[in-house]
Amino acid sequence: MASISEFRHSIEMGSQCYHRYVCHPNGDTGLVLPHASKVFLVRAAFLESCSTIFRTQLAKARRLKNTKDDGDEERLMLTDNESDAKAMRIVMNILNGNRDQVPKELGLNRFTKVAVIVDRWQIGSPKVAYFARQWGNLLHRRLTLSPFGCDLFKKYMEPQRELVLLLYASWVFKSPSLFKEATGRLVDSTHGFLRVPKELRIPQAVIDAVHRKKQEIFGRIMRLIDERLDDLFEHEVGCHCRLKQIGVLVDRKKYLSCNDMASGNYVSGIIDWLRFPCPWDEEAGCKCEDDDKMASFFWRETGKFEKWVDLTYFLPYAM
Repeated sequence: MASISEFRHSIEMGSQCYHRYVCHPNGDTGLVLPHASKVFLVRAAFLESCSTIFRTQLAKARRLKNTKDDGDEERLMLTDNESDAKAMRIVMNILNGNRDQVPKELGLNRFTKVAVIVDRWQIGSPKVAYFARQWGNLLHRRLTLSPFGCDLFKKYMEPQRELVLLLYASWVFKSPSLFKEATGRLVDSTHGFLRVPKELRIPQAVIDAVHRKKQEIFGRIMRLIDERLDDLFEHEVGCHCRLKQIGVLVDRKKYLSCNDMASGNYVSGIIDWLRFPCPWDEEAGCKCEDDDKMASFFWRETGKFEKWVDLTYFLPYAM
């Protein structure tokens, strides 16, 4: 038995041929995507119940409705010139009750495109929220499997771009776990200021918070280096390894002082730079415990860093 959401036939509107997808058997409204040559047949009542923008556009369409010659005299028409057709089909199937036609899992790009539609039309449907929570949980589970999220972050894609997509989707769907994952990875493994595409409406307050968190961790790293240097200077310098430690830490502090964290440094790279002991003992011809002590000190202290931003702090902010 064919699903009601499957492709039925093509229709002509003006000089262009559109593929029609029936999302409801009693659909009274056509949602047109001219750039994709698609028309989705939906119920106006379902759209109006979840979005004030849909409600306003449908009220305007009713006032301007003209009788058509193709037998659709009673059908209202809405136009969306930007949304992704596959993502729109998913959203329309959800709103029109076609649960069996909604995928149980979405990749990051498709998940973000659904978020763009929800954000653009300001859709506040519990049904959409339910599926978004399900997709988000699966995405989060895949992300935590490995530092690179398995196949989520392809080698040919920019990590910062993918993380910005994740940040945007987590913001639109108000997912604390994904928001924590996105901000934590942005702070930890990207450099420079965030480049956010114009179509992704992430509040400036959120972007500023990510930059502040990077600066905060940068300051804590500098204080850890100072603390370790003070500890080395307090003891008698009688070992060649200890002298080298002091020299290297001074050089690293000088380098970090000249390179602002937000403008060009990876947090994870700097932490690894401090955590792993340097191969000094072989060069010095002795085995010194200070190398292990320094590594243990930085492992312990940097492990206390909270690199993520809390979503609940931003919920009062409007998009």
